[in-house]
Amino acid sequence: MNSASHEAYVPSASLRPPRRRHKSKPGQSPAELSAIREIYAELRGGHPAAALVSAQRLLSQHPENCFALQAALLARESLFETYCERLSPLSRVVVFNTADSLSLDHESLRLLSQLDGVRTLRDLLDQAILGRVETARKLWQLYRGRRVLLESPEQPAPTARFY
Repeated sequence: MNSASHEAYVPSASLRPPRRRHKSKPGQSPAELSAIREIYAELRGGHPAAALVSAQRLLSQHPENCFALQAALLARESLFETYCERLSPLSRVVVFNTADSLSLDHESLRLLSQLDGVRTLRDLLDQAILGRVETARKLWQLYRGRRVLLESPEQPAPTARFY
């Protein structure tokens, strides 16, 4: 019997637990890798809308691609922040511009139905009936097209509609 301590004992290979072999997923195709690189380049270049379109295209072909999913989420968040910056400050009240006609799409009309002269941009974005990014984008389009007005909460909106 060897008098060496039990800490120095190393079991033989036959006594070691077998190594787990991970099932490897099939590798990504060169076209898929190229698309992922392009998506992240668009994100880094400050083009979140283009990155989102590319990521959604890749996800439609490869829904299990976690890199494309992550890029889509990053692009959505970046777009939301961009629209919020354009609309800021978010404490302003959104009111309908009565001088404009109602030649709008369904989503815009649905969003306009929530305007009451009291809700702020932040309130509308928090409720996000169309989703955060789509609500912010529609609000920006309506504001840019002068279909809605953004007024300070200290001054009541003359076009306020109360229900």
